[in-house]
Amino acid sequence: MATLRLTSVVGIGHAEDPNPRFRKQMEDVCVMIDKLGNSHSTGFFAIYDGHGGQEAARIAGDNLHRYLLEDLLNQKLEHLLEADPLANQSMSQPTCSQAGSKLSSDGHNLSGNPSGVPKDSQLTNATMSSGVRTGTFSKDKISPSAKVRVPVPPNEPSKLGAIIRKAIQRTDDVLRQKNVLYVGCTALIALVTKYTIEFASVGDSRAVISINGTAYRCTEDHKASDKLEIDRIKSLGGTVIFGRVNGFISVSRTLGDHCIKNLVTCDPFLRSYPRYPTPDSVGVTASSTNELDEFIIMACDGVWDVVTDQQSVDTVRKCLKETGSPQKAAFELKNLAIRSGTQDNVSVLVLLLREINKWI
Repeated sequence: MATLRLTSVVGIGHAEDPNPRFRKQMEDVCVMIDKLGNSHSTGFFAIYDGHGGQEAARIAGDNLHRYLLEDLLNQKLEHLLEADPLANQSMSQPTCSQAGSKLSSDGHNLSGNPSGVPKDSQLTNATMSSGVRTGTFSKDKISPSAKVRVPVPPNEPSKLGAIIRKAIQRTDDVLRQKNVLYVGCTALIALVTKYTIEFASVGDSRAVISINGTAYRCTEDHKASDKLEIDRIKSLGGTVIFGRVNGFISVSRTLGDHCIKNLVTCDPFLRSYPRYPTPDSVGVTASSTNELDEFIIMACDGVWDVVTDQQSVDTVRKCLKETGSPQKAAFELKNLAIRSGTQDNVSVLVLLLREINKWI
């Protein structure tokens, strides 16, 4: 088998576990697309953590990235992805495994096995061969030595962020049209482009970036226990009972759940993280390349309920140093969550941003 060369990131690790001791079915869906719209510098990575069933997560996993790409092409903004001139003639369409994972490059499944979970050798070879709430990284949490670029100002999402928000809303509209009343999902998205990493989150799945071994949270959790969310829900006539919206669900923002859609909005948290000096057309300012970015961890709350941000980075970093494999690192973090007693499905993505030998 020919070695697949990834282009949007250096390497990808993926692990999932339905956790059958506590859960009857796997409700998470993971999507991994290298070369979104044939743009060699762009990757789309997402976790949709379902509740009440997998229907909402499956629909989101099948469609949200397609809506995003369609909007980019319709608005003639594909240059933001540096797509080639033929990008509008074909769309990367990932394949879906029974377990809910999707992994594609230019539309082709990477795994070559029925489970849809890539073999370690494949990802390792690829690695070694190559109310919208917005936010910025807190200045008091990042040392000057980290060389972090000037982030997007608060409440000014990037152009790509605005398009991601529209794709999220369009997906939720489809769920409404399909009468998805009592099933929903979170959405955690990382759109990796040449110039920025665009994060979007709805719900309590989370993304964390390792900068020189220190964990920095890239998204905000939307939980019914959060004071801002409680105030928002109450202002709309809802209640929070034992940490659940109207006693129903613990996440305060979702796709689906249209029986209480007036309370559980799908408005995302957005953050644009500059990677390199950025042209004005991208709508983001930056100072210099951050040479200390190492990897991104994306995971559902089945991980974050029992593992801290820094523990996750330490676990992944240690495994990467020992094995050089983001796939093994993802499995190690998944196993840590299971050993730590999580009672939920577990899904993990590890996106390697720089070659390991450049930061070990």
